[in-house]
Amino acid sequence: MKLDASELRAQKLSAEHHAEVKTDLQVRGYAVLEKVIPDDKLEQVRSAFFERLAANVRQVGDNRGKQRQGGVPLPIEEPFTDPEIMANPLALDVYEDLLGADIACSYFSSDTPLPGSEYQPAHRDGQDLFPGLAVTLPAYMYEINIPLVDFREDNGPVEIWPFSHLVNGFSLGNPRALEHEGVSATETEVQDYAASLSPQPVLMPAGSLLLRDPRMWHRGTPNRSDEPRPMLSLAYHRPWYRFNSVTLSGEVYRTMPERMQRLFRLATIDGETSRDFS
Repeated sequence: MKLDASELRAQKLSAEHHAEVKTDLQVRGYAVLEKVIPDDKLEQVRSAFFERLAANVRQVGDNRGKQRQGGVPLPIEEPFTDPEIMANPLALDVYEDLLGADIACSYFSSDTPLPGSEYQPAHRDGQDLFPGLAVTLPAYMYEINIPLVDFREDNGPVEIWPFSHLVNGFSLGNPRALEHEGVSATETEVQDYAASLSPQPVLMPAGSLLLRDPRMWHRGTPNRSDEPRPMLSLAYHRPWYRFNSVTLSGEVYRTMPERMQRLFRLATIDGETSRDFS
């Protein structure tokens, strides 16, 4: 979806676009808002990220296997704390409409296939609330992925299976569930079946927002280019759910706008973990 200049200036979707994105998330499982992060902010974040990526590669090497770098430690500080990155109102207005006004954020990370990377196993993020339940539950979490470079056919874009967030009883939570000795995690019967369903790559310009239901099947693809393909990831959820954890300093927390403070109220702040589950 391409937004018009008035939406970008106001940082608010039109009523028509809001309704369209909300419906796409509920039915398709995803929506893309194209190129909404201003170029100057994107360049600052990209530069800071590549410094940390290079240091992490030197220190720990290939930390996800198959030339992938996941979970590069990213400090919650400038330039990452810009509200358009960590609390983008274009997305949050829709998420609050879907999940309630009391949502929280407890995940901030990244995923970067390096040149030469291979396919990830198809998977979902998070855990089933009630494994084996033969009912599709309402959403309890949504994610934002922010590409720091253009996602092209050749540089390892994310692949998705639209509508798969509505599928129950065929969990990809454990991609090795049907793995046999000598068979890789991407060659199991579950993975072969998923691959046969023709996933689609998400091609989008840098600075876009990929909004998605984490239950939708997805995977990283081979990066055949000569540059890394970095992507930031954030998760927003109902206040009783914890996806991961976020740690930040009280000094940074106190400088956040009120809406961001509310989003990160359940974080570990100055070493103290919130006990607020309300």
